[in-house]
Amino acid sequence: MVLSLTLLFVLSSGADGRVMHIKSLFASPLSEPRVGAQRTINLSRGTKVSVVTTQDPWVRIRFAAGTGWVLNAVLSDSPPGKTSSLLDSGADVSLNARKRVSGFTSAAAARGLREGADDFSGSKFRPDFESVRNMEGGYVNPDDGYAYILNGRTR
Repeated sequence: MVLSLTLLFVLSSGADGRVMHIKSLFASPLSEPRVGAQRTINLSRGTKVSVVTTQDPWVRIRFAAGTGWVLNAVLSDSPPGKTSSLLDSGADVSLNARKRVSGFTSAAAARGLREGADDFSGSKFRPDFESVRNMEGGYVNPDDGYAYILNGRTR
């Protein structure tokens, strides 16, 4: 009788103890399962957590510093994969690589720009292709992006 009541309590509380991983860049568990609730801590990508209960789409998780609620979309059954690049391996990918237009060309075309003197003849406006090239050629380091999300500025 006591065993069946204990089992019933555990099942009804939704505690399942599954080990999950944070798959987004970071997650900020909340004190309650609602948008706008107080954030408890920031957990980084790959952090192992265990599921306490679910209240779709929210999941209450347990982590080293306590518990909190996150949306189920930030969790994964498996740890996030390591990012890698074929370019770092030294492999010659030029023979089978798909040829694509550059980011500059795509951005300029989306804005209706073409390099050519005839495009703007008779107009006082001249396209600034160098600015488009600089803007579209930028790269954001994931660590700097994370710092900006957390602090509103980079490191």
